[in-house]
Amino acid sequence: MPKKRIQKAFINGVQTIFTTLFNDGSENDGVYYYPLNTENSNTNVYGEQKAKQYKDPVLLVCKSIINPIKGEQDVEEVNNQAEFVVTLKSLVNNNLGVTDKDLETMRRGIMKFNGVCYLIDNIAPKAYVEDVFLLYSFYCTQSRDIEV
Repeated sequence: MPKKRIQKAFINGVQTIFTTLFNDGSENDGVYYYPLNTENSNTNVYGEQKAKQYKDPVLLVCKSIINPIKGEQDVEEVNNQAEFVVTLKSLVNNNLGVTDKDLETMRRGIMKFNGVCYLIDNIAPKAYVEDVFLLYSFYCTQSRDIEV
């Protein structure tokens, strides 16, 4: 059985490392997560929203890894693939849960980093210590079609 004291120390330690090395989650420093507004009644027969609307963003502490991907043809634009590694504490502090259902709901939102919007392809937990995952990787693809 994990000791809550050790678990809490790990969670706080990872948060301190991320805020020191990468960003502190203050204004304009971090990644914005925009949850999908599921209360919109404008849905099609499949239950999907025709025009997606997003709730107010939350600012998350993260380590960002941006990889430009060139298209197959020279005339195509360069799209970015991104990985945003977010701490458990940053998610919890912003009232974002980490259960399987919560992660599935979060996948329908978008991320915005340095003015660029990204669709969330997948969310994967990382660094399992003392009965919790300390980090969550948001794997994303740049989208030029989204305005928030």
